[in-house]
Amino acid sequence: DCTYKTNKYQMPLLDMVGVDACQRSFCIAFAFLSGEREEDYVWALERLRCLYESCGAKLPSVVLSDRCIACINAIDIVFPSAHSLLCLWHANRAVLAHCLPVFKLQERLAAGMVSNTPGKGEANPAGWAEFYNFWHSIMQSPTEAIFNSRVADFEAKYLLNHADEVAYIKRTWLQPYKEKLVKAWVDQHMHFGNAVTSRVEG
Repeated sequence: DCTYKTNKYQMPLLDMVGVDACQRSFCIAFAFLSGEREEDYVWALERLRCLYESCGAKLPSVVLSDRCIACINAIDIVFPSAHSLLCLWHANRAVLAHCLPVFKLQERLAAGMVSNTPGKGEANPAGWAEFYNFWHSIMQSPTEAIFNSRVADFEAKYLLNHADEVAYIKRTWLQPYKEKLVKAWVDQHMHFGNAVTSRVEG
């Protein structure tokens, strides 16, 4: 998200854009917020809802955001009939940041290196690419049955040596948010292929 700065204040900028059937982005509204609490997002989204209603426009059927709990809660309050989806790019980055350092540390320890601090330009561990591809395959599961099968295979392969990483992925992303991230559920709603918030951030 963007931030407006002055000498005394720092105000988060909430940028709201839409996407039409021709994949064109259009600006809906901007709002400088006093903070990033649930009530701040509710206030901004209520103003947005008023704009829709004053124009007689149909309310959004899908709303895409990052994993800001306050924002997600506000979307559910103001647009209860909309399907709230999460940005896949942010989820990917979070998994990368949480899990990759463990793979690097394990590789360094296995090689007998004393320092636990990775060197500059150090290549990713050999096993990391397969782990990360497994995560992506779970996100791209086209049906619930395939999703369950891939999660089971993922657990069978990594639970022994990467129990914490498997638990992180399940508890932080899959259990609470699979309906907002995984293709099998996301594609039940018309989102014109938009699964990341890069349009608004760019």
